Amino acid sequence: MKSKPLIFNIYAFLFFVIAISIPLQISMIYGHSAQELGAIYNKMTIFNILVIGVSLYNFYYCFTASENVKWSFPLAIGVISFNNSIVLVYGNDFESYTVILSTLLFMVLSAYFLLTHDTDVINHPDSQWWRIPRRFSLKERVTLHALGKEIDMGETFDISTSGAFIPYHLTDEYNLFKGEEIIDFSIGEDSPVHCRAKIVRKSCATGTYPDGIGIQFIDMDQSDKLKLQQKLFSSRMATLV
Repeated sequence: MKSKPLIFNIYAFLFFVIAISIPLQISMIYGHSAQELGAIYNKMTIFNILVIGVSLYNFYYCFTASENVKWSFPLAIGVISFNNSIVLVYGNDFESYTVILSTLLFMVLSAYFLLTHDTDVINHPDSQWWRIPRRFSLKERVTLHALGKEIDMGETFDISTSGAFIPYHLTDEYNLFKGEEIIDFSIGEDSPVHCRAKIVRKSCATGTYPDGIGIQFIDMDQSDKLKLQQKLFSSRMATLV
């Protein structure tokens, strides 16, 4: 999936509206202006504050499509339902049917979010392609360090801050890897980047990609991270010229 499903942004907006609706309602009911924040805050109950808190949590978790929504949504249902029950029993500013309908609507919307196919992506990190850093068509010499030897792997096909794709350039390179190995690499000849990387896939040619391996960086010193970022930045600037 190339982009985050729209439903996450829609529900993030919904929770943001819920969070700001409480002080807005108090402001309208009691005639407070936006400058009277202290007076508005003093009229909030602890349950109002809890609703604002869980709504902001859900706003963030929805916006980032975090798997934490699996527990933050049920928490929000409980807190908002409890707050509305207090309003229903003790409040005089809202009609009973309005409170009941808004609570039921929120529960239905929450259930839909948790059960719809669009949000199932939170259970499958491999489908969250929008989280993958941008790749650059950067040709950098790759050296594999294994068994006390240095093996020239040719050049990268593309590279990002999290990994790279390296084409096979020797017929026996395919047999070097079984997959999932963690190996030391050097990338680049001028100011090389040293790292430990995991072989995450071996693939045959498809589309514009040749036969090759995909590696994921798992251990890299801060100085090497800076070197890599400088290489990617230089590549990006070159494409803009």
